Amino acid sequence: MVQTGVSLKRRPARIEDFPSNEVEFDRRFHTEDACPDYLLQLRWAEGFRCSRCGHDQFRMGSRGLFSAGTVNINSVTAGTIVHGTRKPLTLWFKVLW
Repeated sequence: MVQTGVSLKRRPARIEDFPSNEVEFDRRFHTEDACPDYLLQLRWAEGFRCSRCGHDQFRMGSRGLFSAGTVNINSVTAGTIVHGTRKPLTLWFKVLW
């Protein structure tokens, strides 16, 4: 999945909404794309902003990386225990849940 020219709108900070049971978990995180989307909302709840250039425009690549205005790459998994993993995020989410 590649998105170009997308800008996340600023949203007020919200409390994380974790699935309350396994059925809800499986419904919510049934694809590999659902996991980075969830991390994106947690990491940039106020809207994405590049840490280097400050732009809010990004392109989502196949590895869940975001590139804004420059060649700087921002990752939704950077600084987490799943950073650099080769295992699917769906597996990590299930284990951590």
